Amino acid sequence: MKKFQLLLLSFMSVFSLCAQNEIDEYIQSTLNDIYCKMPGSIQSDENQNYILLQLEKYRNDSSEDVRQKTYRLIGNIAKSATDTTYSKQMVEKLVLSQLDSIYSIRASIVDFIIRFGFKKSHFTPTAVNSLYALLLPQNKNKLSKNNILLIGFVGNIGKCDSLYSYAKENLDEHVDRYTNNPFNTKVWACKLALARMGDEQLADECINFMKRYKNDIVQYHTLCKYTSYIRTNKAVDFLNELLNVDLLNYPLKPTVSGEPLARIALECLWRSLYDMPQPVRYTGKEIINQIQPTRKWMKSNKGKYKINADTFW
Repeated sequence: MKKFQLLLLSFMSVFSLCAQNEIDEYIQSTLNDIYCKMPGSIQSDENQNYILLQLEKYRNDSSEDVRQKTYRLIGNIAKSATDTTYSKQMVEKLVLSQLDSIYSIRASIVDFIIRFGFKKSHFTPTAVNSLYALLLPQNKNKLSKNNILLIGFVGNIGKCDSLYSYAKENLDEHVDRYTNNPFNTKVWACKLALARMGDEQLADECINFMKRYKNDIVQYHTLCKYTSYIRTNKAVDFLNELLNVDLLNYPLKPTVSGEPLARIALECLWRSLYDMPQPVRYTGKEIINQIQPTRKWMKSNKGKYKINADTFW
C-alpha cells in the first residue's frame, strides 16, 4: 500500500510538472500570438495558483508590450473560466490594468472588459476598490470616460463623491474637441455613471438631454447604448420611444442584410429587461419580425418592467 501511495505521488508530481511546462509554453506563445490555442491545463483547478503566480510576474514586467498581452491573456482566461472564483480572481487582475502608467494599455483593456460583458457579480470588493483608486487625486490623469462608466456599473454612489465635481458642469458647454460630440466627454460619463448608481435627478437630466437628439441618425446608436446603460424605468420608456421613431426603417448598414436601424434599440431593450420574451435565434431580416411583438409587449407591460442591472449595457 505504501509503495502504491509513493508511486501515485510520484506520478502526480510528474503530471503537475508537465502541466506547468505546458502553461509556461502557452504564456510565452501568447506573448507572441494572442490568438494561440488555450490548453486544458489553464482551466484545471490544481494549476490555478501556479497560473496566477506566473501571470503576476508578467503583469509587472517592465515591457509595455508584455504587460499589454498579459492583460489580454488574463481577460481570455477570465471569460472562458468555468470556475466562478477563478474567473473573479482573473477579473481582479484585469481591473489593475486601469492603474498602469501606459494609456494604450488602460484604454484597450477597459474596452475589452466592457465589450466582453462581465456581470456585476464578477467584480469582487477588491476589484471595485481598484477602480475607486482611479478617483484619487494622484490618478486623475488615468481617469477616462470608459473607466468612469465601469465605476458607475459596479460602484457605490457613496464612494464616488469626486465624480460630482464633473457632473455639476453644463452639458451644453462640453463637447469632444476632436469629434464635436457631446456624448464623448468626462462630464457626460460622470453624469451617466452617477445616474446608473442611483442619482435619479441626473438620470432624468441625461435622458432629457438625449431626447434632443432622438431624430438624429448619426447619434441613434449612441442614444440606444447610453439609454440602456442607465437602467431605470424612464430609460426603458425612452428606449421604447427610440424603437418607434421615424428612423425605424433606415438600414443599419447599406448592405444586403436589410436589417433596420431599430435593431439596436430592440437589442438594448432585450438586455435591459429580465422578463421580455425574445427569440432564441435571430439573424438578418428576421429581426424585423420581432419589432411589432416587442412594441405590443412594451405597451401591455408598461410600468411593470423588471430591470436587469447585472450587465453593463
